[in-house]
Amino acid sequence: MALGSMAHCPIKDFMAEMAKPCREEMPFRVIALTPEVSLWEKDASVCFHVNGVDAKDGSDTNWAIEFTPVNQLKKLPLSIRGGGIYEDFKLTKPITMQPSLLELIFSVLWEISFMGGPEMREKQRAELD
Repeated sequence: MALGSMAHCPIKDFMAEMAKPCREEMPFRVIALTPEVSLWEKDASVCFHVNGVDAKDGSDTNWAIEFTPVNQLKKLPLSIRGGGIYEDFKLTKPITMQPSLLELIFSVLWEISFMGGPEMREKQRAELD
């Protein structure tokens, strides 16, 4: 499986963005991967949510990394957190999973590319601001 097939758009633009210096301080210190198994009707999905967490004031916050330039993420550590099994969007059982390297790479590429490449991401981010 090619890395490019794991993303929502070509990853070459993210590679160029990663080479740029980071000028902005992030409001979080850790990128967390949280496993989730979702069960509803006859379908099930397993995924790792990828969020920025742990604000500098000590409070726990979630930050959508799909709106964050990768050059601002590249030095942040990853943390694998406990997740859960959800039935009809309600937590029914806490779980802990250890992702394989492929699952980890896929989860991060999926999230950082979710809003498209850097140019599309910035357009969508501006619409929300």
